[in-house]
Amino acid sequence: PHRKTRGADVSNATTGRKSRASGQSMEAEMVAACTAYRAEGRALVSKIPTPIKRVGMEKRRGGAFAAVYAEKSTVDFMGIIDEGLGVYVEAKSALTPTRIALKVRSHPVIRPHQAKYLADAHRMGALAGVVIRLGPHTDATWYALTWPGWLGAVAATAPRLSVSASLLATWGEVVDTSSRRVDWLTALVEAERKDMRMSS
Repeated sequence: PHRKTRGADVSNATTGRKSRASGQSMEAEMVAACTAYRAEGRALVSKIPTPIKRVGMEKRRGGAFAAVYAEKSTVDFMGIIDEGLGVYVEAKSALTPTRIALKVRSHPVIRPHQAKYLADAHRMGALAGVVIRLGPHTDATWYALTWPGWLGAVAATAPRLSVSASLLATWGEVVDTSSRRVDWLTALVEAERKDMRMSS
């Protein structure tokens, strides 16, 4: 039993490292797109870091201090596009290419405080949504959904515990990755237009 538990712990740790690396590489690609958007005069969008604080004075291996989150994050990206419209985006990635789980380690994939932030931003007229990457970063498919689109995909999923790639495409837009950047902003704008057509 002890060996089984230890093996499960190692497996969970490995999965956690892969998931963190996937999230970091996704955010790096989105930041690169933000840099291009700013250079083109199209948008000014920034990655929002989560505040952290150091815990204790003892350094860990590699010279890093232990740290914890100082407060809850808002969303991953926020800014303004050239029409003067605010944009607020939460980025999520999954290593599987076919679906994204609605819960990660017993927590909702979109945390309640993030959901409230996106809902408030949408209610106030901003372009608010979720950008999702499915699959390994070398062969991934990206999707952009407005906040209402994400809620629609989740509702259509019930009672299942994950949203399929086909539902993400139905309720949102597939992101164009054929150029030198991942053009998630264009897809999000198109997803909002889709929402408007579906509600009219």
